[in-house]
Amino acid sequence: AKSTREENINGALRLRYGLDSFEVVSVTAFRDEQDEGTGAEFDLTGLPLFRGADADNERLFSQELRAASSASAKWKWLIGVTYFDERDSQRLATQNLAAGETGLTPASDQTRDGRDVAIFGQTILPVSEALRVTLGGRYEWARRASLQREQVFNLPT
Repeated sequence: AKSTREENINGALRLRYGLDSFEVVSVTAFRDEQDEGTGAEFDLTGLPLFRGADADNERLFSQELRAASSASAKWKWLIGVTYFDERDSQRLATQNLAAGETGLTPASDQTRDGRDVAIFGQTILPVSEALRVTLGGRYEWARRASLQREQVFNLPT
């Protein structure tokens, strides 16, 4: 029998502090997601020969802090920094029903990690009453890592 269970916890918080000439905004977000499934049909025959299970866990966190000129300012600008962190793991298992296995055999574990940090800015320069020039930039440092531990599936022979 196939079954799936999923649990999500999500949250976000936005804070704004306004001054006369500029404002500061902070945006924080978090997600924790866990999924488990059993009974996946791996042999694609519809016969009870080979099935699998998996468990996933994903966590995300992000934080952005930015400052911007007030809406009434003649010279418009924005600067900020953002941080992002992601961690994901997956565990697989198989069961060879054709060989008489009664339980699930763990297969390879997989993990993925990612981290980004970025700085950004933008300005709008009034050239004339009818013309404005927007200049902006972003620089981002990104790191990604992935690991899969070696394991042999117990496939039917």
